[in-house]
Amino acid sequence: MRLSTPFRRAAAVTAFVAALAVGASFAAAPASAYSTANNVRLNAVEYRLASLINNARTSRGLRALVVAPGTTDLARRWSMNQAQRNVLQHNPNLVYGIEHAGSASWHSAGENVGRGWDADSLFTAYMNSPGHRANILDSSYRYLGIGWVQRPDGSGYNTQVFVDSYSGTYGHTREPAVGGLADTVTPTSTSSLGSFENGWDPRVQVTRSGSGILTGGPG
Repeated sequence: MRLSTPFRRAAAVTAFVAALAVGASFAAAPASAYSTANNVRLNAVEYRLASLINNARTSRGLRALVVAPGTTDLARRWSMNQAQRNVLQHNPNLVYGIEHAGSASWHSAGENVGRGWDADSLFTAYMNSPGHRANILDSSYRYLGIGWVQRPDGSGYNTQVFVDSYSGTYGHTREPAVGGLADTVTPTSTSSLGSFENGWDPRVQVTRSGSGILTGGPG
């Protein structure tokens, strides 16, 4: 979907196959398999998609998009919404969300949503779809919000939000980078539930031990 006073809405993409914004701002993946872009912590699929998007842009002479905290919060909330309902659709409240996630002064914005099993096949599906490709390569966009939430079957829902303006007064990211099967490190022993970020993490089993709740790796 693209909004430009009007919005362009791209049809939702599903990639049923086996299956970053600021060059120097990306840090190498730590042991937890999470990475950071513009001080936003991304899970493995989010990071890979952001990298593919910006590689596609810079290889065509377009500037790389900056991963924005508030825009990423918006994308993650909608990815979680889709994953919990297992329904692929655009966010009907995207304009409200953009305006309350750091881009009150936006003039053009867009949204891609997709379901797939990995970043590369999903990105290929986006680029083979004229509407999604247009959002990814739109020269008016400056900022990117990226979200990926995985379901227990291994498939996941992705939301990409593109916008032309952003205010740093929003602050830090508030929605966690929920883990997925593409993240390489899983728990190998019982751990405190507090050691994981808030949110749905399909890598974790929750068990009760006496009066406490413990987490462990997938059994």
